[in-house]
Amino acid sequence: IVSTFIGAYLFGMTLNLMSLLALSLIIGILVDDSIVVLENIYRHMEMGKPRRIAALEGRNEIGFSALAITLVDVVVFLPLSLISGMIGNLVRQYALVVVIATLVSLFVSFTVTPMLASRFAKLEETKGRHPLAFFSKGFERVFGRIVRFYERVLGWSLRHRLATIGIATALFFGSFALLALGVVGSEFVPPLDRGEIAVQITAPKRTGVPETNRYAEQAERQIYAIPEVAKVFTTVGHSTGGQFGSEGSSNSAEIDVSLVPARERARTAAQVSQQIEGIVKAIPGLQVNTSPIGIFGSGDSYSLGLIVRGVDRGAVSEAADKIKTIMQGVRGTGEVKVSTDEAQPVVDLRVDRRKLSELGLSLDSVGTQLGVALSGYEDLKFRTDSGEYAMRVIADKSERSSTGDLSGMRFLNDHGATVELGQFAQLVTSTSPAMLQREDRLPAVIVLCQAVGRPSGDINADIQAGLKRVDLGPGIFVRAVGDAQMQGEAFASLGLAILAAILFVYLIMAALYNSFVYPFIVIFSIPVAVVGAILALAITAKTLNIFSILGIIMLIGLVGKNAILLVDRANRNRGEGLPVRQALLEAGATRLRPILMTTVSMICGMMPIALALAGGAAEFKSSLGVVLIGGLTSSLFLTLLLVPVVYSLFESVKLRVLERVQRKRVPELEGQALARGGGADELAGGG
Repeated sequence: IVSTFIGAYLFGMTLNLMSLLALSLIIGILVDDSIVVLENIYRHMEMGKPRRIAALEGRNEIGFSALAITLVDVVVFLPLSLISGMIGNLVRQYALVVVIATLVSLFVSFTVTPMLASRFAKLEETKGRHPLAFFSKGFERVFGRIVRFYERVLGWSLRHRLATIGIATALFFGSFALLALGVVGSEFVPPLDRGEIAVQITAPKRTGVPETNRYAEQAERQIYAIPEVAKVFTTVGHSTGGQFGSEGSSNSAEIDVSLVPARERARTAAQVSQQIEGIVKAIPGLQVNTSPIGIFGSGDSYSLGLIVRGVDRGAVSEAADKIKTIMQGVRGTGEVKVSTDEAQPVVDLRVDRRKLSELGLSLDSVGTQLGVALSGYEDLKFRTDSGEYAMRVIADKSERSSTGDLSGMRFLNDHGATVELGQFAQLVTSTSPAMLQREDRLPAVIVLCQAVGRPSGDINADIQAGLKRVDLGPGIFVRAVGDAQMQGEAFASLGLAILAAILFVYLIMAALYNSFVYPFIVIFSIPVAVVGAILALAITAKTLNIFSILGIIMLIGLVGKNAILLVDRANRNRGEGLPVRQALLEAGATRLRPILMTTVSMICGMMPIALALAGGAAEFKSSLGVVLIGGLTSSLFLTLLLVPVVYSLFESVKLRVLERVQRKRVPELEGQALARGGGADELAGGG
């Protein structure tokens, strides 16, 4: 871990959420190589070899496996550091920290670990009555029973290979059924309970700051009555949480609510947020929007959104209304909002151009005089001996306090006569959107909603299904924004990273084994890890998000280690002349201890992350630890059975192919011998 900081410094990395997450997760991974090397050295010492010879031969014997399991981790995480975009920026330092630490651990296991073992390793005596001897004897008895039980189960699996593969296949597709049925939901990132809530209130239009302040004080008193609330900070006349731009007006206020620590309350920030929203909504005349403050430090309640665009603005608005109805009908949506809902009153001046010309006026002069009367003209100075003063010319307040007064407003025409506005124009009161939006130079409207009580990915899937059943009209285009857009981009990038990781694992295995067959056997350990990962998400009610997908990518490297240890030992036994079945049984019994040690150490190292015991934003990334623990657990049990079965099948197929080739080859050799005038003796002599 200390050496990893040197690599982080050279790559210009910082200590942040992702780099520290990587450091916390690799605690259990870093000891893998040394565990494998040390366990093999200890086994050689049990054979009666001196510790220096045992250290040398034990390291040399297991060196290939240690190199393979380390390179597998490297080729899995290296593609993550090459991902572009927002996800690449998020996971790049995470991946590089794991790569650097893993390479350093390989160097340590090849140098420091054997050196220390050659000086200090010794066989522990299990005789006597001291507590250590009692524990050692008890542990060895239990472990011996585990080994014998495993040998019996492995023997049954090798006799019933198709049944074993069928059970593993059923578990694999059954785990994906949990995703298809919605038992395990999906979202971009899991919600983070920081114990802070942003409450944005909006009073009626044209409400002044004093009146808005009274509204805010009333809301404060009711919020303070909630037991979980610790303190409140209010800003009147400004709100930073506008979804369509920063808001700043006299009729808006923002209340930042801080809750007591999570261990002192029974409800989450999201549940308290829903209660606050209901309380403030009950105050007449107020509109309210509440949201827990997320990891990025701002309250973003509208996690899902759709941009609707088309050629005709009226058709776009109608389509947006249809989408709003669809969203309101989906379970888990709250505060559905359309950008055009925030309309403001306007007065349209409809001018009769013929009358305007007859009265000696022009649109330009009318517009200029109307602007001066209503907004004022300030480009005037009044000079005296004592100084210079700015002047503002504007119509009297009595003449511009209501729209009805505008009809009597007088204008000076070209002949010096006065003309009232009502003589050539008609005033029509209407409403207009607070802003006009465009995307790709087309009129656009945004429809937003909250995700309440359900993962945002599941809600978005229901919304998309509803859109397919509704005709939005010709020329209407809909695009997802918010969490749905980021989730789609993230899942696509991480999906490519998963495929690249599997491909690179196969290629590195093919290079190390000098074979294209044995790497397939190692790859079979990956699906059984996915079984436990998805099942663990279902049991703990976690979702499939970018952190849990990172865990699945991490599993590709971790679970391959067990298969590598088994295959490497089985190949060594086969090289010594053992039959396939006996070679696999011996490999399983010999490699069970290091596999158990490495897997249990990784699970223990990831337990604080999974249980959200690390403080800070631990619950935000606990799904990563849950996936790793679930995948490692299922891989521990299924890999120990499935990999030997697949190895046995590959050997059987290879043997049949060789026999078939040999049967074809013998007649050819006999024909060649007869053609040369030889016989059976020549054929036998030629091999």
